[in-house]
Amino acid sequence: MIPFQFHTFWRLLRTPGPMEAASLRGRLHRWRFFLFFPLFQIVNAGMLSLDHLLFRFRDQVVSKPLFIVSSPRSGSTVLHRALLKDQDRFTSLALWQSIFPSLATQVPIRWLGAIDQKFGGHLTKMVEKLQDRAFRNSDRYHRIRLEEVEEDEVIFLHACASELLGNAFPIPEIWKEYRHFDQLPDPQRLSLMGFYRACVQRHLLLQGQGRRFVSKNPPFCHKVHSLRQTFPDAGFIMLVRHPAESVCSLLSMLDSFRSSVGLKAKDWVHPRRDPGALDFSVDCYRHALAALDQLPPENVLILRYEELVRSPKVVIQQIYEKFGMDVGTGYAAELDRMQQAAEGYQSLHHYSPEQFGLTAAEIRAMIPEIYERFGYGVEPG
Repeated sequence: MIPFQFHTFWRLLRTPGPMEAASLRGRLHRWRFFLFFPLFQIVNAGMLSLDHLLFRFRDQVVSKPLFIVSSPRSGSTVLHRALLKDQDRFTSLALWQSIFPSLATQVPIRWLGAIDQKFGGHLTKMVEKLQDRAFRNSDRYHRIRLEEVEEDEVIFLHACASELLGNAFPIPEIWKEYRHFDQLPDPQRLSLMGFYRACVQRHLLLQGQGRRFVSKNPPFCHKVHSLRQTFPDAGFIMLVRHPAESVCSLLSMLDSFRSSVGLKAKDWVHPRRDPGALDFSVDCYRHALAALDQLPPENVLILRYEELVRSPKVVIQQIYEKFGMDVGTGYAAELDRMQQAAEGYQSLHHYSPEQFGLTAAEIRAMIPEIYERFGYGVEPG
């Protein structure tokens, strides 16, 4: 069953947030959520219950998973997708699998897809066109497609226990509870982690085939101890980027998303300065490093974003060596291609803190320990 957090849902329903609808589309966005979200979770719960009758997923071993925990916009998506190009070594949840976590749903969808391909793939092409239209605004910052790997924090969203909902409902007093996930009461915390583990087991049963599960989620920065307790042999990777760059990139992405669904801030100091997102980003640095510092060194690898962008081949080789893996011949050739692409890479996005009512000095003052530990100057450079 889904350990649905009814208290969070009721608070969302009753608490006026700092966003207001800029159009009819914005008003419909809010009420569509409150109408369809609980109905969708009722269907999901029913299908998840069927899994217990149809599949022996509880016997599935989850061996040495890897979790990439980093502040948002720190290169974790790039690293996650790069690792998954080693298809013989790693597996991860595609977005559609996180949205429909039950095997009783996934298996028929796979059958439907296979049948569609035999008859020309017309349904697949139609879905691709719909996605291109739906996600055209977000593609500038972060490509999203149902069939591609994505943050499996979506699993916690089903339980109304994820700060992902804060993107649409930025109400800090509600999400503060999950900002301290590792300090939640044990019954609540363990039930949520048990649900997540069961979803990982389902995935590995269906398409693990001896591969290692790898996941990336910024909200997992607040779940490090719970992940360690749930998966005792897990490895953790953290990417660190200059905070002024990652914070501004996050604020820009969220501003674009909210504009696309017809929402605007009504009482922020600056219309693009989301205080909840700002606190979340800063807390990710602080919580993740504090938690990782308490783990055995052999289970942790901390890397710099700049190194990944400049030398992806070297960084990934470090990961393989750290966690006792060999780079196969096929993947070695893929790493060479990644390195060649990196040598000609130039970012298309440039931000300044002033665009969001901030200064670089203000961001440094929020987490001076990160600047000191990694030798960052006040300004990125």
